[in-house]
Amino acid sequence: MPVPRIISTRSTGSAVTLPPMKIGSDFYWAASQSITAADNKVRVFKANGGDPYSTWAIQDTSNEPNVTTEGFGSAAAIADGTMIHIVTSTIEGVDDFFLKYHSFDTTDDTWNVTSEDIATWPNVAGVQFSWAQIAVRSDGDVIVVYAGDVDKVMGDTKHRVDYARREGSPQTWTADIALDSDTADIHYGNPCIVKSATSDDMHIIHQKSAAAADPWSVWVTTEGRTLDPSNNLSTIQSVSTDGDDIQNPYSDLVSYDDGGTTRIVGIGVDGAALTDIISPAAVEDGSDDLSSFTAQQDSVGEDINDSGNAIGGVVDADGRLHVIYRTNLNNTDVTYTRSEDNGATWRSGQLTLDDIGTSASNMRGVAIYDRGGLKMAYVFNRASLNNVYHEHVITPTIEEMTFRPENTLLRM
Repeated sequence: MPVPRIISTRSTGSAVTLPPMKIGSDFYWAASQSITAADNKVRVFKANGGDPYSTWAIQDTSNEPNVTTEGFGSAAAIADGTMIHIVTSTIEGVDDFFLKYHSFDTTDDTWNVTSEDIATWPNVAGVQFSWAQIAVRSDGDVIVVYAGDVDKVMGDTKHRVDYARREGSPQTWTADIALDSDTADIHYGNPCIVKSATSDDMHIIHQKSAAAADPWSVWVTTEGRTLDPSNNLSTIQSVSTDGDDIQNPYSDLVSYDDGGTTRIVGIGVDGAALTDIISPAAVEDGSDDLSSFTAQQDSVGEDINDSGNAIGGVVDADGRLHVIYRTNLNNTDVTYTRSEDNGATWRSGQLTLDDIGTSASNMRGVAIYDRGGLKMAYVFNRASLNNVYHEHVITPTIEEMTFRPENTLLRM
């Protein structure tokens, strides 16, 4: 039975929790952490001896990025080969929004790029919210999608959702390319991106609302489109989610080959009916563009917590979607469910993986990898400021997962 292990503690504030990564035979975890109120760093941790249940150590501390004196808006990371690519959105001086890129090389466990500017929205009269996600093409080009509800008064021209590309030799950023050119007074948020499972096409979804409230109150529409390898954007596909008030939306967008059909599926929570998972879903058409866009919805039979990053999902090689979430009843249970029909329905009779005894938060991000068998791994934050790693054996049925020795609570 593995020895329980906490990855790290932090001194104050919050951390943006990202999924663990298996690169070769080693295990890594990236996070943005508040060390003190004025000291906010991007860090990469590595498990000693290639064992995620061993101790973890911060890598290359002398060069780690210190990105803000104010606070993080969001962060995302992806592993590509031996490189870990990270994007952070930060707030500086109350009024400035900064989007920055960082990369970490696992061949020698050093920072390769730190705090490289992608985009800046200065003096926007009170930054409210910001989101960013990242993906990498097979040629090494980096694509970032981002959005920000960047003022306190509707009408600012920067209420939009954009993307940026890092390309060329040497690579440089082309930023602030609009994904939606709607001229109305629109709120945008929660952009996500995933590389197609079968090509270099990038599938992007985001949410929008023309509601007069500032900030927004309900997301009305979910939109999707594809950025092809020549950087052409496909026609926008949209689906109404009016009244659903989707929360924690689509933090884990996945693409997979389903018997010759390339699928794209996301995970979200219905903020109006907290028992429901909403799964925006699409398939690739003959041009590899996102098409047949829809929003699937099904109940898991209990309330899902709708604050913070309380849900995460991932797909395995057999096309099964695996989701963990924390419950709204007491906010202390880490719960698991799965879908075997591309997110149309979710297994009732879900399994409580952990009762961690205190409030869990920021569980955005799940990983699946082979470590002596197929494992589902995730990291969550405890209210006691610990960042905790856990994993479970994936079995043919949910019931079998309760009888595996690996399914012991990860606790110090």
